[in-house]
Amino acid sequence: MAIHDKPALGWRTETLAQLTGMSRSHFMEQFTRTVGKTPAAYVTSWRLTLGRAEIAAGHSVKATARRVGFGSAAAFSRAFSRIYGYPPAEMVTKGLR
Repeated sequence: MAIHDKPALGWRTETLAQLTGMSRSHFMEQFTRTVGKTPAAYVTSWRLTLGRAEIAAGHSVKATARRVGFGSAAAFSRAFSRIYGYPPAEMVTKGLR
Protein backbone atom coordinates (compact mmCIF):
# COMPACT_ATOMS: atom_id res chain seq x y z
CA MET A 1 0.00 0.00 0.00
CA ALA A 2 2.85 2.38 0.80
CA ILE A 3 4.20 2.08 -2.75
CA HIS A 4 0.77 2.88 -4.17
CA ASP A 5 0.21 5.77 -1.76
CA LYS A 6 3.55 7.45 -2.55
CA PRO A 7 4.94 6.04 -5.81
CA ALA A 8 7.43 8.88 -6.31
CA LEU A 9 9.15 8.29 -2.97
CA GLY A 10 12.70 6.93 -3.25
CA TRP A 11 11.71 3.47 -2.11
CA ARG A 12 14.43 1.17 -0.81
CA THR A 13 13.98 -2.45 0.14
CA GLU A 14 15.26 -1.70 3.63
CA THR A 15 12.59 0.97 4.13
CA LEU A 16 9.81 -1.31 2.92
CA ALA A 17 11.05 -4.12 5.16
CA GLN A 18 11.04 -1.77 8.15
CA LEU A 19 7.45 -0.74 7.38
CA THR A 20 6.39 -4.36 7.50
CA GLY A 21 8.44 -5.23 10.57
CA MET A 22 10.45 -7.84 8.67
CA SER A 23 14.11 -8.31 8.03
CA ARG A 24 15.27 -7.25 4.58
CA SER A 25 15.87 -10.83 3.44
CA HIS A 26 12.53 -12.11 4.74
CA PHE A 27 10.70 -9.18 3.17
CA MET A 28 12.42 -9.78 -0.21
CA GLU A 29 11.48 -13.44 -0.09
CA GLN A 30 7.86 -12.83 0.91
CA PHE A 31 7.32 -9.93 -1.49
CA THR A 32 8.80 -11.77 -4.46
CA ARG A 33 6.83 -14.93 -3.67
CA THR A 34 3.56 -13.00 -3.26
CA VAL A 35 3.86 -10.42 -6.04
CA GLY A 36 5.99 -12.35 -8.51
CA LYS A 37 8.72 -9.75 -8.85
CA THR A 38 11.22 -7.96 -6.66
CA PRO A 39 10.18 -4.81 -4.80
CA ALA A 40 12.35 -2.67 -7.11
CA ALA A 41 10.83 -4.23 -10.23
CA TYR A 42 7.35 -3.70 -8.81
CA VAL A 43 8.01 -0.04 -7.98
CA THR A 44 9.27 0.56 -11.52
CA SER A 45 6.31 -1.26 -13.03
CA TRP A 46 3.82 0.73 -10.93
CA ARG A 47 5.51 4.02 -11.80
CA LEU A 48 5.38 3.17 -15.51
CA THR A 49 1.70 2.25 -15.25
CA LEU A 50 0.96 5.61 -13.63
CA GLY A 51 3.19 7.41 -16.12
CA ARG A 52 1.47 5.81 -19.09
CA ALA A 53 -1.90 7.01 -17.80
CA GLU A 54 -0.52 10.54 -17.32
CA ILE A 55 0.95 10.63 -20.83
CA ALA A 56 -2.34 9.36 -22.24
CA ALA A 57 -4.10 12.19 -20.39
CA GLY A 58 -1.87 14.70 -22.16
CA HIS A 59 0.77 15.47 -19.53
CA SER A 60 4.33 16.14 -20.64
CA VAL A 61 7.02 13.48 -20.36
CA LYS A 62 9.15 15.72 -18.16
CA ALA A 63 6.35 16.50 -15.68
CA THR A 64 5.18 12.89 -15.66
CA ALA A 65 8.66 11.54 -14.98
CA ARG A 66 8.99 13.82 -11.98
CA ARG A 67 5.50 13.03 -10.63
CA VAL A 68 5.91 9.27 -10.82
CA GLY A 69 9.40 9.17 -9.31
CA PHE A 70 11.93 8.92 -12.12
CA GLY A 71 15.12 10.94 -11.80
CA SER A 72 14.79 12.38 -15.28
CA ALA A 73 12.61 12.39 -18.37
CA ALA A 74 15.34 10.42 -20.17
CA ALA A 75 15.31 7.66 -17.53
CA PHE A 76 11.51 7.52 -17.70
CA SER A 77 11.58 7.39 -21.51
CA ARG A 78 14.16 4.57 -21.55
CA ALA A 79 12.21 2.46 -19.06
CA PHE A 80 8.91 3.20 -20.81
CA SER A 81 10.34 2.21 -24.20
CA ARG A 82 11.83 -0.99 -22.78
CA ILE A 83 8.47 -2.08 -21.33
CA TYR A 84 5.97 -0.79 -23.90
CA GLY A 85 8.09 -1.01 -27.05
CA TYR A 86 7.79 2.65 -28.00
CA PRO A 87 8.77 5.96 -26.38
CA PRO A 88 6.17 7.90 -24.39
CA ALA A 89 6.17 10.74 -26.92
CA GLU A 90 4.74 8.33 -29.51
CA MET A 91 1.59 7.96 -27.44
CA VAL A 92 0.77 11.53 -28.32
CA THR A 93 2.01 11.66 -31.91
CA LYS A 94 0.48 8.32 -32.91
CA GLY A 95 -2.56 8.48 -30.66
CA LEU A 96 -1.62 5.31 -28.77
CA ARG A 97 -3.42 4.58 -25.53
